[in-house]
Amino acid sequence: MSMNKKILVFTATYNEAENISELINQIANQDFKPHILIIDDNSPDGTADKVKEIQKKFENIYLIKRHGKLGLDTAHKEGYEFAKTNEYDYLITMDADFSHDPKDLPNFVKNLDEFHVVLGSRYIDGGNCLMSGRRLMISKYGNKFMKLIFNIDCNEFTTSYRGFNINRLKNFHLNLIQTKGYS
Repeated sequence: MSMNKKILVFTATYNEAENISELINQIANQDFKPHILIIDDNSPDGTADKVKEIQKKFENIYLIKRHGKLGLDTAHKEGYEFAKTNEYDYLITMDADFSHDPKDLPNFVKNLDEFHVVLGSRYIDGGNCLMSGRRLMISKYGNKFMKLIFNIDCNEFTTSYRGFNINRLKNFHLNLIQTKGYS
């Protein structure tokens, strides 16, 4: 594993006060010692205050508190630009609700040594999906449809559990994508 790489783990938050301390603990205690970026959309439950408290315990935790609920897509664009601007080698994005297991982070780091982008999927052997009912069906069959239409060997296009080798994506600018959502 690339111990000499500068790695940023990013999550966007809105009302994650219940999860955020434990999530940060699990990320910060990884062997590869990542930096952590939290972009909070002004959570009314005090998520940003919890992050500020835990910043006293750990180094390299960054918080951007936005003035309103600006959305996941803009938070991801801002996180990507933060990683590029601050010259990180790798960026890993994940959800703050534990739908993405921090134990998988070392696999992302290992694979980013070789690949430009790494995706975590709920729809592979050993994958875990917390959705149910209509939402699960739309997600599962929507991803199968995209795989078929675009002829891309990928099981999930809608995951936020992603890794980017920033060094290999120097000319890729996420802010140029103008569509909203998972595009």
